[in-house]
Amino acid sequence: MLSRLHLSIAIVFSLISLTPIDSAGLVRSDIAQTKTSQQSSGSFHWQADRRTLALHDRDGILVVTLVRPASLFGLRIDDRIVGVGEHRADTVDDLLQALKALEGQTAVLHLMRNGRALDVSLASRDYASWLPPPTPSPPSPPKPVEAN
Repeated sequence: MLSRLHLSIAIVFSLISLTPIDSAGLVRSDIAQTKTSQQSSGSFHWQADRRTLALHDRDGILVVTLVRPASLFGLRIDDRIVGVGEHRADTVDDLLQALKALEGQTAVLHLMRNGRALDVSLASRDYASWLPPPTPSPPSPPKPVEAN
């Protein structure tokens, strides 16, 4: 049985990572699912099962602030994402627009890690769930009623 301290720590980590846990402090994989949210134009949080990625725009520099497990998608905490393919990525919006424009192609993320330039390739299956769902088209206008 977990002590109150251990349970409190497990709950805090669950809240931080948004991972559902049960009263024994174990991950509830039965209700873990992919969640993508862009809290504001300056932050992004993605989670699927036990994988998590968080990005934040810090004064025009897109920084990886959370990645679990370590090196998920080849990314590390404090990596700076500077571009995708031929596009700059100064903000979360820039990154998501560039990924969406690739339409299922492999993405090449241009990073700065510890002062060194580095490229990381992402298959479309890896980044597809990061993208917001497409905007549904508006409904067709009603047909005019014919007078008898």
